[in-house]
Parts: sequence; C-alpha cells; structure tokens
Amino acid sequence: MRLSPIFLFRKVETGKDELLNPITSLEKFSESVGRFSNWSAEEIALDTRGVTKTTRKILTRLSKVDCDAADVMELEGELYEKAELTRNYGRWRLMIVTKYRK
Repeated sequence: MRLSPIFLFRKVETGKDELLNPITSLEKFSESVGRFSNWSAEEIALDTRGVTKTTRKILTRLSKVDCDAADVMELEGELYEKAELTRNYGRWRLMIVTKYRK
C-alpha cells in the first residue's frame, strides 16, 4: 500500500474583527501517513449526500485522539475539512473529508 504524508491542522483564534467575529488561522499539530480510499458502488448507492469529487475517504495511521482534534488536514497537496471519523480499525482510522474552502 502506497502511503503519502498527511498533516493535521487545528483552527486557532488569532483575534477579532470589527464585529467581534473570531479571526482564525491554521496551526499544524500532527503528521503521519495516509492515503485516499475509493468509494464502493454500495457506498455510492447508500450515501444520500451524493458522493462528489469534493468528498473523499482517507485511511490513516493517525491516532483517534489526533483525528478527533483535527479541523483541517492536508494530503497530496490539497486541504480537506473533516466531515466525520467513520471507523476505527485498531491502528487505522477511516475519515470522510470534504474539500477545504477558506
């Protein structure tokens, strides 16, 4: 199995704007290896969200604690927001992510 570097980021408040809305930036806090996983025909048929190019599955060796703490992750040069941690397979985690929009 070919694995690529994966980096986890959390959103950190760096200040407030004129309307007192939080201004956040991304802070890298963990890294490991991971890869994209393919959608099966059954998953596509059962998933009501509609699987698109912006929704992906990532298989990684990161700890469950780090996966839960992450807001954004980088894999193969692209940023993704964590949608959900779907399965915990002992030393592997499977997450569903969506393309990150700033």
